[in-house]
Order: sequence, then C-alpha cells, then structure tokens
Amino acid sequence: MAGLTVAGVLLRGAAAGRCAVVARDAGGYLDVAARLRAGELSSALAHHVPPGYPLLLVLAGGDLVLAAWLTALASGLVVPFAALAAGQRWGPRAAVWAATLAALWPLGIELGSELLSDGPFAAWVLGALACADRAQLRERGWPWGLAASLLAALGYFTRPEGLAVLGLVGLALALSGVWRRRPRLVAAVAAPALAALVPWLLWIRSRPVLGGSEAGAWKLTLKRNLGERLAILTPGLVAGRAGRLAVALGVALGPVGWLLAGWGLVGWARGRRRPRGPLLLFGAAGASLTLAYLLVRVDARYGLPLAALCLPWLGREARALARDPRWRTGLLVAALVVAAGATLRPRRADKAPLREAGACLREVGARRVLAHDSRSAFYAGAVAEHLLLHVPDKREHTPQRVIALARELRVDAVVWRVRDPDDSGALRGAFGEPVGTFGGEGQLRLEVYLARGAE
Repeated sequence: MAGLTVAGVLLRGAAAGRCAVVARDAGGYLDVAARLRAGELSSALAHHVPPGYPLLLVLAGGDLVLAAWLTALASGLVVPFAALAAGQRWGPRAAVWAATLAALWPLGIELGSELLSDGPFAAWVLGALACADRAQLRERGWPWGLAASLLAALGYFTRPEGLAVLGLVGLALALSGVWRRRPRLVAAVAAPALAALVPWLLWIRSRPVLGGSEAGAWKLTLKRNLGERLAILTPGLVAGRAGRLAVALGVALGPVGWLLAGWGLVGWARGRRRPRGPLLLFGAAGASLTLAYLLVRVDARYGLPLAALCLPWLGREARALARDPRWRTGLLVAALVVAAGATLRPRRADKAPLREAGACLREVGARRVLAHDSRSAFYAGAVAEHLLLHVPDKREHTPQRVIALARELRVDAVVWRVRDPDDSGALRGAFGEPVGTFGGEGQLRLEVYLARGAE
C-alpha cells in the first residue's frame, strides 16, 4: 500500500510541472499562507479563504514548487484512505484495487497537482468516513473515532461544505452501539473538533463576508452571504446546477470508473452483488455535499469529492471483474493510460502570458495592478485590484471604464486583455505606449501599461 501511495503522490507532483500558470484561486490561498507565516493571525483569519489548506502551504515558505508537492502529498492520502474503506469491508484484494484506482485517478491527479484545496479536501472527507466506519466495526474503536472527528474538522476548515461531513460523522458515531455504551468516549472524540469549530464560528460571526455584508450574523464561511445565495434560488437554477454537477461527477469518475460503475449496477440489478458496506454513511455524505452544491454553487471541480466517495465500491467491483485475467490486464492498462494522459497533459498554456506580464510588472516595479486576472499581479509580487470586483458587469469592462478606475484607485499599472485591437487606442492615449505586449496564437493577448501619474 505504501508503494501505491508513493506512486499517487509522484504522479500528482509530476503533473504540477505541466501547469503553465497557477490556478486562479491559488493566489488567495498563498496570500493567507504568507500572512500566517508572518504571524498576522488576525488578518489571515479575516480572509474569505478558509485557513485549513493555507496552513499546509505555510510549510512551503513561499516556494511554489514545494507548495505543489505538499499539495500532492496531502491529495495522495486519498490512496490509503480508499484502501482502508474498501479493505475493512471487502478484504485485502478490494483494498489493493481501491488504492490502485485512487493512485491512478485522472481528475485526482490533475486537481491534486494544483495549488487548490480540492485534492486535500477529497482526501480528508474520504478519510473521515473510512475512520468513522472503522470505529463502528471495532469494539474499542475510539482511536478511529478520534481520527474521524479530526479529519472531518480538517475537511471543514479546508472547505466550508465539509461541515456537513463533520456533522454526519458525529451523528454516526453517536448512534453507534459502541458509543452509546461509552458516552465519555463520545465526549473525548467530539471535544477536539468542537474546540476548533466553535471559536472559529464565533470569530467569523463578527466579520463581513466578501463584498462587505452580513457582519454580525451566523455564517459558515466568509466568502458568501448564504442568505443572499438562497434568496435567488429557483427550480430552474437548481435544475441547471444539478445538470452541471452530474456532468462534473461523470468527468471525475473517468472511463475506468464508469466501466466499473456499470459493471456493479448490472450485478446489483441481477441480485448477485447487493450493495453492502457503509452505504448509508457514504450515501448520506454524498447527498449532503450534493445539496450544499445545489444550494450555493456548482463548479466542475466539485465532482472530485463525490467521486472519492465511490472509490471503495469501485475497488470492490474491480476485485470482482479482475477474477478474469483478461479483464484484470485490461483494467490496469486502461487505468495506466488514462493516468499518464492526466499527468503529462499540458494545462493552461493559453494563459502563459499572465506569467510573462507578471515578470514585466516586477521589472518596472509596479506595486498595485489593475487587471481582469489577478495572476499577473501575483507573479509580480504586487497587490491585485481585480477588475471584476470593482465592476461586476463584464459588459462595462470598456477602455474608458478601466482608465477611470485606474485613476480612481491610483494603481501603478494596468494589464489590459486585448480582444479588439481598436480598444487599445484609448489606453495608449491615456497611458502612453504599453511597456509590454504578450501572447501568441491561441493565447491570451495582454498589454501592460504604466498608469503612474496618468491625468
């Protein structure tokens, strides 16, 4: 199992080198990590990004390569957790197959190589549920219950929807016969999670969410006003989100996952392999996460934790299918080919000009930058003034609006995304000739203007 875990980490780490630029949300996580590293605890906790993943990035000391490998290491823990969940229910062969699928999981490799919280979150969720199931299977299961509680709490501090998993883990342990006979153990398991959770909820209650609203109200995150999100819900909106989430789950399962899921469904329909194991616990976790996504927001990445919950059952089906040597060989070859593709595929090559623009901004000494994408400022080590936060309607992202905003904010530089070459004339008239032009065929086209002293 250690070898498969190492393989999973190495694949994720290797895939990190195929990213032309960091993911859009990476800057927020790295910003919080930098504040934590500098001892600015109050400022770090007041950020809309939850502190769980940035705490891991603190260990990187600002080194992006080391940060990527730390993320790969945390994301790779999905391998032993998948093995634990499958093995304790269906034996060692199911454990090996679950671990193999987790190590070679294509979307797990891709997102596990990004400076994003999704890979670690999927690992924490699967680990919490696997440990909770283990605790219920053992007479003296309190160490496993403690591990489940801590992993579930870490999941919440990594992504706010993890609170649903934390609640389910606590409920499952509380209703277990072992815990009813030993109430003091329940308190021992719950205490660490509550000791971290309650102060955090009290802290963010007094803070405004991103955008400056909802200070003084109970909330789960500082990123969104939950009341406002719920107020805009309509049946059509929820249906649209459900469709996007179904597509995201389908992509996350990958071709091998769909093959095994189809094989399992045929077996269950024929009554040969009834779904046993911790179906209620894992199913409730999947339903809770799905509900959270449908009510708040759906992103293509959100299929990852839902697919992680399927890994133990996919390992079980792989064990059954692999009894035939031809199928066993075919499964391994297919999983290896898909994993190689996920590891070697270049990503975001079209956005490489953002890094080049960042180098230009650093060279001219720009400290505050107005841009449509904050990554150019990130690579320059500058403060980003994100255009979308100041002008939410993209239809108003005109040269005249950008010029006025640059003067109002008194930024040092503007990074303009060129869609229509005629638009650049107004910017040249206000700021002079660009100090840098970047982007080739099939890439973003960017122009960097100095805005200091513009009248």
